[in-house]
Amino acid sequence: MAKFSITVKPRFGDEFRASGVVHDLVYHTWSREASIGYFNQLSGREVDGRPTPVKMEITYASPLLMTEEAKVYYGVTKIGKASTTQETQINEAISGRPIAIIKSVFVMVDNKTGRTIPISDENKQLIINFEGQKNIEVR
Repeated sequence: MAKFSITVKPRFGDEFRASGVVHDLVYHTWSREASIGYFNQLSGREVDGRPTPVKMEITYASPLLMTEEAKVYYGVTKIGKASTTQETQINEAISGRPIAIIKSVFVMVDNKTGRTIPISDENKQLIINFEGQKNIEVR
């Protein structure tokens, strides 16, 4: 289980067709919120460049009801020259019931040129220190 987490409560508009169930697209938003919190906690500032998603894969386990809160666990599992592989696990906050797992790959892009840029050694080290050397694959 990832070391970083946030707790979220479904908001008005998160519901899927008046079903009482949170719309699955909301899980991607929560994953991004957790990602931003994770990197802000590590460095105390925005990361250099713009992390841009190139792949997102979601596996659903069970629906989350609008009356339930979710615990969103987030971590980086791989670091490449310009990319990171990240995993988000969403569980119901009280019972821990699995809701979904999102695996994503992000590439760092220069804000001005739109070109891929390497992840700085400083940011790589912050991630490795937080996750633990044995918990992360570095390429």
